[in-house]
Amino acid sequence: MIEIDSERQELVAEMHLRPVPALRAGARMIQVLSLLPAQGADHFAQFLLTNNIEVVGAGIRRDGKVIEGAATMMWERHSEAATVSVILPGDMEPAQAAAFIERIETVPGRILRAIQVDIASSDSEAAAMVARLGMRRDATIAGKVGGITFWSDFKLRESDGYGRLVVLPEDEESIELGRVVRDLQELGNYRNLALLALPLVRRNASLLAELEAAALRATARLTDSNEDRASLDELIQLSARLSRLRGETAYRLGATAAYGQIVSDRMRDLDPMPVAEFQHLSEFTNRRFLPALRTCENFSHRLDALAARIEQATNLLRARVDVGINEKNADVLRSLDSTARRQLQLQHLVEGLSVFAIAYYAIGLLSYLVGAAPDGLVPDKHLAIGLMVVPVFLALTAILRWQRRVKN
Repeated sequence: MIEIDSERQELVAEMHLRPVPALRAGARMIQVLSLLPAQGADHFAQFLLTNNIEVVGAGIRRDGKVIEGAATMMWERHSEAATVSVILPGDMEPAQAAAFIERIETVPGRILRAIQVDIASSDSEAAAMVARLGMRRDATIAGKVGGITFWSDFKLRESDGYGRLVVLPEDEESIELGRVVRDLQELGNYRNLALLALPLVRRNASLLAELEAAALRATARLTDSNEDRASLDELIQLSARLSRLRGETAYRLGATAAYGQIVSDRMRDLDPMPVAEFQHLSEFTNRRFLPALRTCENFSHRLDALAARIEQATNLLRARVDVGINEKNADVLRSLDSTARRQLQLQHLVEGLSVFAIAYYAIGLLSYLVGAAPDGLVPDKHLAIGLMVVPVFLALTAILRWQRRVKN
């Protein structure tokens, strides 16, 4: 028997996430999407326990469901959010249905999306639902996926805080009903998650513009070599402020890019056909969602471009400073070389003078010796002393050179 470890189990479970909900005409599906707080996994696990919808392995698994009577409760945990859904039959008592809805509304975190899906059983019932919910024809989005038609105005009802989606299957037992509803829900959930970066971008737009203007001024000052110190200080401050801004926005902008791609994938998978006299889902998304996504992308690109400009300016300034330092070092080396040559010349001069001085005193001593000698031994004492000058000078010169070679 092969042992199944937790990592292998998690990898296999990943391939079975987001199961298709079992839906049929007349039922309702209520779903809440929540952005989990810090330690969100623990809070969400406690929520499951509190509401008696915890399943075996909830600490490892990322989705699950539990059936209570005629109702089915489902949950799914994402990296930073969670969804909780309840599927209620159309004939459930209102009080009992309200109790289930109240339970999923206690999900921890910040509610990003809450929607109620009403599944009609006939064209007339669907039309009545659309009218009762106040969905005006000019402000309602509709589409058809296979045998499934849907309507929504993507608005929140102030009465309960929910959005509404009306769905009509051609076949009450349609097996694609659950898949279409799931994909529509994921489309809306990921769209809202992607838009989380937009308020962040708007709040920091003025700061980014300020940093760009400051970088432009700092770059302009690079033409004045006398301002190198001030330019360097300004670039360092700009780099620090930009690093902080990038750190505060990097995760959210990266998540928005990923969620935006998922929204595009879901739109392509759904590929809804238009419904006459109603706005198309793709048109609604392209006119509202894509501009917001482009705004976030542009903000991210501006951050990268500004970082590149600051780095380039810093490199240019560093190159100029390095050139200046090298030139100063060369001047110092030339000065040291000139000083060394002068010292060597002075040393040679001193050595030459010392030869004369030593020779002078040596000849003086020798003159005493010659003067003390008997007259018969040295016939001409003055001549003898004069003849000693050159040999003494040469001998002393040779001795000093030998000593210098020994030292070197």
